[in-house]
Amino acid sequence: MGTPSRILLCLLLTLAVVGCPAEEGVLPEPEECLDEDGDEYGVGDGCRGPDCDDTNPVINPNSYDHCNGIDDDCDGLSDEEEDRDEDGLMGCEGDCDDDDETTFPGAEESCDDVDHDCDGVPFVNLDEDGDGSGTCDVFPDCDDSDPDSYPWAAETCDGADNDCDGVIDNGIGAEYVDQDGDGFSPCTGDCDDSFPDGAASNPDAEEVCDGLDNDCSGWADDPFDLDLDGWATCEGDCDDEEFFVRPGATELCDGIDNDCDPSTDEETDLDGDGWSLCAGDCGEGDDTIYPGAPQVCDGESDNDCDGIDDPEDIDSDNDGASICEGDCDDTDQVLNPWDIDNDGISSCEGDCNDLDASVGACR
Repeated sequence: MGTPSRILLCLLLTLAVVGCPAEEGVLPEPEECLDEDGDEYGVGDGCRGPDCDDTNPVINPNSYDHCNGIDDDCDGLSDEEEDRDEDGLMGCEGDCDDDDETTFPGAEESCDDVDHDCDGVPFVNLDEDGDGSGTCDVFPDCDDSDPDSYPWAAETCDGADNDCDGVIDNGIGAEYVDQDGDGFSPCTGDCDDSFPDGAASNPDAEEVCDGLDNDCSGWADDPFDLDLDGWATCEGDCDDEEFFVRPGATELCDGIDNDCDPSTDEETDLDGDGWSLCAGDCGEGDDTIYPGAPQVCDGESDNDCDGIDDPEDIDSDNDGASICEGDCDDTDQVLNPWDIDNDGISSCEGDCNDLDASVGACR
């Protein structure tokens, strides 16, 4: 075979192996993929799917949207203006999987190799307290900050679930047994677990005045004066959180039993005059003093409780005597009960000149 024939044969064999370059606009053969940016997305059955931007390898349907104004994941939306999984965060706000409501920044990690908190690191089996029990073991450590708490650890009376069975302080021994049936053992704070009397004392009991430490506070009958009014609850203070409420306090018309008697607002008419203190009686205890009472000369200035001194008790003309003191005319200073000239007759008795003893009664 001559040299030209050999050259022609080589060209034919090369074309058969390499093929001719595809013309622009010509679809690829089946199972091929036209992918210009190398992200496995493009045109053809050999691609993972279509690419909305085949010039940028970080833009494809398998990408996540970033806050850049670009449709990074090829879903037709820029910066994901929706929270698809309704976990409170959108993809543009840092949700690394907006189709999983358990995955978002700050979420609690689980033992499932998923990056739930979007920190870029899936959860791993931790043993931070070094007790040999991990948080993702088949029987996990229930408190990885306490080296004394892990599955099948010895239960101790320390207020912790040492053996990770979901119950605190439930070990074996007398201190773990609730003898009096009140729901508390000595290990859980019962200060008197004896049967049957101890049932009245436990950390949830209300303190009553019976000489016992009912609430296990360390004090019988709680002798504390919480409001510093000089009276404790078991000494008779009916409200030890209110300073103005205590035995002997002044009763006020405020809907509260101020003096712990235990009448509220003193509705009782103690003097039988038809009026109680809170109904307006300004002299409860004296049946001549009440709203509307007649003004009498009895030494009380406000018999009718109108807030104004009774006129009979006032020396209106400043002659030294009021009506109740014998002034026959408390508008005229000349007329008074005094016998100024010592002639035995006062001006109220008819002395027409009480400054001259020689002048007596003129009427």
